[in-house]
Amino acid sequence: MGSLLRRNVPARFFRYLAVAVFLAIAAGIVAHWMNRETLADFADEPDLRHFEKKHRQLSPLEKTLSYFFPSQYLSRRERLVALLQQTVPSEFWGPGSGAGYLWRQETNAGSRFVLLMAKRTKVLNADPPEDDLTVSIHFLDSNAKYQGNSQFSLCAHEILSEATLVDHPIVGAPVIRIRTFINGIGRESGPRFYGVFRDRVALLRIESLNGRLDSYDYRDSKHSVGPAPPTRTEMEWEALLNSVDLREVLEGLTWIGAMHDLRADLDGIDPGELPADMRLIAAVRRRPGVQRKIAELTESNNQWIREAALLAQFWIPKKST
Repeated sequence: MGSLLRRNVPARFFRYLAVAVFLAIAAGIVAHWMNRETLADFADEPDLRHFEKKHRQLSPLEKTLSYFFPSQYLSRRERLVALLQQTVPSEFWGPGSGAGYLWRQETNAGSRFVLLMAKRTKVLNADPPEDDLTVSIHFLDSNAKYQGNSQFSLCAHEILSEATLVDHPIVGAPVIRIRTFINGIGRESGPRFYGVFRDRVALLRIESLNGRLDSYDYRDSKHSVGPAPPTRTEMEWEALLNSVDLREVLEGLTWIGAMHDLRADLDGIDPGELPADMRLIAAVRRRPGVQRKIAELTESNNQWIREAALLAQFWIPKKST
């Protein structure tokens, strides 16, 4: 009887041990689920760049525990980055990159997230040396599933100082307002306004510090402040001016009213646009329907539409007499 008991003790011990390990793992999974954070826990903060950094080296045990209890071992910034890296493509991460703003947006299709990131890189072969600041706007659904992005470079020596997402009363739609600080000059730039669409943004307006409309300059690729517009035909650009969506009307007027390089001889010049783009803007400005619609919009009751139309009209070819 005694020998039989001694033979059964080891087997019973390992069974108890297996049950204990299983219960510990199950408890860890439940704890992780109960302590997990989502993007909603970080949305609508004034500025994610102000989150505390934490670079303390964790021990192997702490690394394991941080998976189940991240708030105890990881900073708020580290926890947010860990969430975003699960969905934002890898090319947007690396040295000089980071999340700047995360907004929750309510749309007709439901809630979603809009993320603004910035990445600063050194411009190779630049004389004098300079940095390039690329801004990327990312769209994620309520479950953090990736939907798309828009990206563009700011002017050289600019630093992102502020960004907000609001339902703008003049546009009647969501707009991102960005302000920058010009390094070396020591002053802020005027605000830029970007219309928010389903999976992209479009430059709608640039203002000076006194609130006046400024023209966008496509002639120098180093001074871009907005994403390149989608590929469109002449007729599609004209149709944009007749849209009921004020964001599209402003997008069209801003492009037509921008400064484009229309010189025929570009030898030795580094233009900001391709020759095909230069021919396109010239053809759009010559279209009778475009000219009539712009003339009509110069009398609009909407301030932004009226001012953008007046600027676009300045670039319309004058009829020879």
